[in-house]
Amino acid sequence: MATTKLSLVKIFAVAATAFYTATVAAPAFADARLNATFRSILTLAQNNAITRPDMTMLGRQAVNDIADFSATDSLSLTTDEAARLRRGGLDNINAVFASMTARAPSAQSQTAAEAAIKSMVKKIDRFSTYYTAADYQAIERLKSGMVAGIGVEIDILGNRPAIVGIIAGSPAAASGLRSGDIIHSINDAPVNTATAEEVGALIRGNPGTPVKIGIERAGGTQSVEIIRARFRNSPVKSRLIGNDIIYIDLASFSKGAAADVRNAINALKKQAGPRLRGIILDERGNPGGFIEEAHAIADLFLNGGPTVSTGPSPRQATAMNATPGDILNGLPVYVLTSPTSKSGAELVAAALQEHRRAVIIGTQTYGKGSVQGIHNLGQYGGSGTLHLTKAYYFTPGGKSLHNTGVFPDIEYRDPAIRALALQLRRDTPPDPMPRFLHTIASVTKSLCEPTARGTEDYHLACAVEALRNKESLTRTRPYTPG
Repeated sequence: MATTKLSLVKIFAVAATAFYTATVAAPAFADARLNATFRSILTLAQNNAITRPDMTMLGRQAVNDIADFSATDSLSLTTDEAARLRRGGLDNINAVFASMTARAPSAQSQTAAEAAIKSMVKKIDRFSTYYTAADYQAIERLKSGMVAGIGVEIDILGNRPAIVGIIAGSPAAASGLRSGDIIHSINDAPVNTATAEEVGALIRGNPGTPVKIGIERAGGTQSVEIIRARFRNSPVKSRLIGNDIIYIDLASFSKGAAADVRNAINALKKQAGPRLRGIILDERGNPGGFIEEAHAIADLFLNGGPTVSTGPSPRQATAMNATPGDILNGLPVYVLTSPTSKSGAELVAAALQEHRRAVIIGTQTYGKGSVQGIHNLGQYGGSGTLHLTKAYYFTPGGKSLHNTGVFPDIEYRDPAIRALALQLRRDTPPDPMPRFLHTIASVTKSLCEPTARGTEDYHLACAVEALRNKESLTRTRPYTPG
């Protein structure tokens, strides 16, 4: 147990050297801030987490985690602290935490404590997360569109860090990395037990510097060296396929994504003119983003009605409604999905599917249907940000996406994609959720598969040939399990 924590904490320390150098210079202030961080997280989670976790138990585990890791750094529990911890209660747990961190105000104890806090929060549910100030700033830069790195989206698949999306036009896009690759090392240092945030911190760096990514794929391993660069993370890539189909590659729902999609559609509509048959919205590997952007994109294709609602239950949920005006005036919409289409991507697919406005081609999606509230811990005297699950997403029909995801109307069957989907279902434990929530049932009626050579993207070809009502590279037939 201690060995696992050691490797994880060492990884985190490398990524945040500058931050911890600053904390050592002012240990008393750092201790007070760290104690306030721990105390406020316990209280906020106890009072606001929708899963109603036992924070007394989780807080006790976090304190023991610090002690286990830091036995050589004066952070072993004293007899009095151990006795007080056994008595339980948030006041006793907070007091023991403060006593331990005051006894060894060093960069190492700071690192151990923050690693223990992160581990504690992840036990609340899969999507609640604690971010240090440095973590959160990096994430906000990514969401706003300006990043310095290689251009990959990282998540935990099967308890290990993996690539779930690659940003078009980034260094990673030209490197041969793929969505679904498991990351086992960064610069030859193992990262098997690291969080997605820690791996991201190791990958980011100064533009022009190299980073070596060790990956596992299809049972084999390889390393890829990539030069970091500063680039704009534009979430939208668009073009005409032939002269009659609009193609929108939507990588995420970062700020401004809806406006970019609208502008791209309007420009390509004008270019295609009366030849336009419809649109393909590619959400494969899209990890989500801002709910407002996802709602606005679904709204583009609808004339009214709800796109999504959020709350503890369908009856207590607040809906977001589409406004009149369909940007395509009823022309067909096809949405491409994958096992790593998540959150906002699922919201858009479900809204268009339930309004019978789009045909979904692909696979069952990830199943991230929960909403996280953002708590700035600075207002409680702490540091960093707590993302705490507070509600669920519901489709226009009142169904929950959580753990289940969206089922396609037409399944695209590919061995590699099916292997990734099976791994996700096998290795990702479902989140706890109330039994009264009704989840989406399978609506899959057809199956699309390649029939001839001629393209590298048969998944896309399924949608193109459906829009043109002509099959040459693919075949769509009635669905059969398999």
